Formats: sequence, structure tokens, C-alpha cells
Amino acid sequence: PERTTSSAGIGSTTTFRQRLARLRSNGTPEIVFGVGLLTLLAADQLLQSQQEEQHRSDREAVLKQLQYDVNADMAKERSDGNTLSADEESSKPSLFQCRVMAVPKYFDGTKSLMGVEVGDVVDILSEQIGPGGTY
Repeated sequence: PERTTSSAGIGSTTTFRQRLARLRSNGTPEIVFGVGLLTLLAADQLLQSQQEEQHRSDREAVLKQLQYDVNADMAKERSDGNTLSADEESSKPSLFQCRVMAVPKYFDGTKSLMGVEVGDVVDILSEQIGPGGTY
């Protein structure tokens, strides 16, 4: 038997409970939860893609700047006039040979000791070169 009293307490509580039971039986809470979860996932994907695009553009800007700096450095080295190309350097006569006693950790430039290990014999092509003539 359904109550139809006009008092605010008993009749409205029964109606609210019935509506709540009806919502639970047709899956509405699950649908609301699923839609909310999908909305959060979509927003997360959107934010991640925007962040990745920003990182990609930052990396490209750094790479362009690095390429510009390398090209400027190479142009400056070529304009100095006293540097030799790799072919000219390799055809230059050796002054003497020497056995490598130690390889400093960061001494791996473009023209000196690349891939050399302790005990290797190397040809010395120039002396007193580099900053302050220290090489």
C-alpha cells in the first residue's frame, strides 16, 4: 500500500526511496560514473597531447639553435685559414710516433685521440697547437 499523506516527512521519504530504487535498478549510477570517467580520460589525453606538442617544439628549437651554432663554428674555423681539412691532415707527414700513456676522460675532440686507448701507438702531426700552444 502506497502512502499518500501530505505530511512532508513520511510521504516524501517513501517517494525518494522509490525513485532511488528505480534509478539503481536501471543502471543510472553506473552510466553516470562511466560518463564521468570517460570525460576525465578524454581531458587527460588532451592535456598530454598538448604537453607532448610543447616538448616537441622545444626540442626542435634547441636542435635548430644547436645546428646553427655548429654551422657558425665550422664557418669560423674555415675562415681562420690555418686549419686543414681531414684529407690534408691525413696526408701531412708524421713528425714522430709516440705510445699513449694516458687518455684523459674528456679528451675526445674531432682531431685528437678519437678511439685511442692506452698503449696505442699514434703519429704526431703537429706540436704546440691548441689553446696557448699546450698540445
